[in-house]
Amino acid sequence: MDRRGIPRVSKSDWAIMYMDWQADAIDVRMRDLSLDGIGVYSGLELPPRGIVRIVGQSFDVVAVVVGCRRLDAIFTIHAQLVTALFAGSTGSFVSATA
Repeated sequence: MDRRGIPRVSKSDWAIMYMDWQADAIDVRMRDLSLDGIGVYSGLELPPRGIVRIVGQSFDVVAVVVGCRRLDAIFTIHAQLVTALFAGSTGSFVSATA
């Protein structure tokens, strides 16, 4: 972790997205991650105001979908963080509530 306060994620990193607690995991590719929100590429279109959980190698977030745009055969999903756990440089997790 650097001075940014959260782990840097690569746009080539993969994560898992859950659309509800009983749903199967959906593979998504990272687009961006900040303390305010998250962006991913997905094969599925999501409705605005939907709640999702996205789990990556160094984070676990719950977010509200604020936008979804079609980009050829995929969708770019933008969501505002509600809660987040980020791995620290020691591997321990730090909890934050947006």
